[in-house]
Amino acid sequence: MKGLIKNRQAIICILKDKLRVFAADHGVIAVSLLRRLAVVGPRLLYLNLLMMEHRFEHNGPHARRLTALVKKRLPECIEALPKLIGPNPHTFNDNTTYLRAITLRAPRWEGGQVRRGVLLIKFTETFRFFYHNIDIARLMRYFHIVLEPSWSGYCLPEILLWARFPEPIVVQASEPLDRQFLSDLGANLIPTEIGASDWVDHRVFHPLGGEKTFDVIYVANLTPMKRVNVYLRAVSELVRLRPGFRAALVVSSFGGNEQEFAQLLRWYGIGSQLTVLMNQTQSQLNDIINKSRVSILLSRKEGSNKTLFESMFAGTPVILLRNNIGVNKDYINEHTGRLTDESQLVSTILEFVDGRIRTTPREWAIENISAERSTQKLEKVLRDVGMADPAVDAPLFVKMNTPEATYKDADVARRMPNIADVLRNFAASSHFSQAEIDERLQTLFDPVPQSSLDRQALPPDPDVSIL
Repeated sequence: MKGLIKNRQAIICILKDKLRVFAADHGVIAVSLLRRLAVVGPRLLYLNLLMMEHRFEHNGPHARRLTALVKKRLPECIEALPKLIGPNPHTFNDNTTYLRAITLRAPRWEGGQVRRGVLLIKFTETFRFFYHNIDIARLMRYFHIVLEPSWSGYCLPEILLWARFPEPIVVQASEPLDRQFLSDLGANLIPTEIGASDWVDHRVFHPLGGEKTFDVIYVANLTPMKRVNVYLRAVSELVRLRPGFRAALVVSSFGGNEQEFAQLLRWYGIGSQLTVLMNQTQSQLNDIINKSRVSILLSRKEGSNKTLFESMFAGTPVILLRNNIGVNKDYINEHTGRLTDESQLVSTILEFVDGRIRTTPREWAIENISAERSTQKLEKVLRDVGMADPAVDAPLFVKMNTPEATYKDADVARRMPNIADVLRNFAASSHFSQAEIDERLQTLFDPVPQSSLDRQALPPDPDVSIL
């Protein structure tokens, strides 16, 4: 009893995880019932419940029926955006924390007419900032838009707000359910399978050789969705089966209860067999991944996770839960790792530890999901929907997530204008005329540096999904 009291936060954490799993699997039933009852209630409540039900629903046929309802109600959703999105938490300023965007191709002027560039906007919360602070319609006179959401489950006002515009907008969607939703919605939102995982800097994450110090590694944070308790439980069982088993856990303190985490460590009693590392740099993370036999992800739902793919580029195979939503499962294959059920997690880890699974993750990743390859795929999407013409448009600049969006080419990064200076021209509070914006942007982007993407360096027409 004293042990239970001493570790009560750990026990509560474990119980909460079980409740979250149950809610994820069955909560849609309750939300669906509430949504049906809300038909006769306030419109805003109904729309919120409809979008929530869609995000909960993992069943294909029912999800499509919900998509049909969202499509029918889309004009109402757009009309209700001010209340669905909520108040403005930030105002426009030079703090690029809320301007998480990057210019992939600069606009240029020919005969007094502008040929639009390409602007990629990262993170779902950034879309909210743009809604409140940027004149998006004016911005789209100068840029085609590419969105890189941060979370799976795209039936969100922050994403639907972009359906207000007639021009096509490309949306990265690594999760097939999200691609299907955007395709069935029939709006201007063009889904593609590229996600945040497709922009790893292979120069940072690369093989180092050397000894494998750890049998398994999990890179996470202390938020509940990362389910660190499941990892600790698996490691405790592996230590029991193999007394010499060694595990690594790399965590940031973001979003977590460190006292709860300390109690979990004590509860599972794995002591010296687990090495816990906090807040590692990208270089340090590459080093620790290189020392590990396999890298895992235990969340059931999130965005296009980067750590698994950083592991691939480092030459370390990966394990992903089969019922995960958010990660592109086509990337987890015989070359890169394994999909597994949570009940088989321990035995799957042991297959890698015992050398029974042979993989070539870096080779596959370089060929299929390198930043250069992803840039080429994105160019094809833009061409296919009429947003680019290779005969007259310069290649896109190659960007990487490190974790923020940065240019691969350091010279391009030095010569491109600060994104705050670009977006200041489109601040909702500004009063620049179109002629003034033309002049200011031409000054900012003159001269335009050359892209580091060589269209001839990669095979043409990559196999990329555009639903």
